[in-house]
Amino acid sequence: MFARHPGSERAFGAGPAARSLAAHLLARTLATVRQAAGRVDATVLLVGGMAGALPDGVVRLAQRGATAKARLRNGLADVAALGFDQQIVVGSDTPGLTAARLTAAADAVRSGRSVVGPARDGGFYLWGLASPTDLAALDGVTWGGDRAGAELMAGLRRLAQAADLLPAEGDLDRPADLRLLTATDAVSAALVRTVLRALGPQMTPDRLPAVARRHRLLIEPSLPAPPVSPA
Repeated sequence: MFARHPGSERAFGAGPAARSLAAHLLARTLATVRQAAGRVDATVLLVGGMAGALPDGVVRLAQRGATAKARLRNGLADVAALGFDQQIVVGSDTPGLTAARLTAAADAVRSGRSVVGPARDGGFYLWGLASPTDLAALDGVTWGGDRAGAELMAGLRRLAQAADLLPAEGDLDRPADLRLLTATDAVSAALVRTVLRALGPQMTPDRLPAVARRHRLLIEPSLPAPPVSPA
């Protein structure tokens, strides 16, 4: 799992509500990853991410590199150097990620096929590497671009590496993406409300576009917000 510390996450502002949201998503994703790892007998490695004690069975590695792409590349290389030839990497900003999706990715990787989970904005939320040589597919990827997922698949084809595509998911890269959080998501609706208000009057619940209502974004101040993670 590849993630920044919640205190360094700036996608939803720099205040305590934004840090709490980032910490909540990180912890939620880590729980999903651990659930999947238990099903397929895999090891969970957290590259970057939260400070302090980690759950049992989770190993933390430091991030290295000046850019996000370099940190991802170095993180995958560091994991491979530990003897993990097959890897699945995810971030912490995909609320729709499930243990079943991760298990399917593990099945593909163990059969010798790489796997890519495309994000709806053109990036990718999951990458399963069938062997360390798959890492070269990252060479032609424009990080942060709206074709990063397609470029990753093209890179795997250049390597003659068979690859599967998972269903697309939305990820949380900017304030408008909070509309992706639905009534079934574990993120506290009260925290979402707080984050929106902290971002300015144009983002308050009563001014959200109709698309937010279609995605059933909850606005219920009676729900408690998760505790604020230290910066």
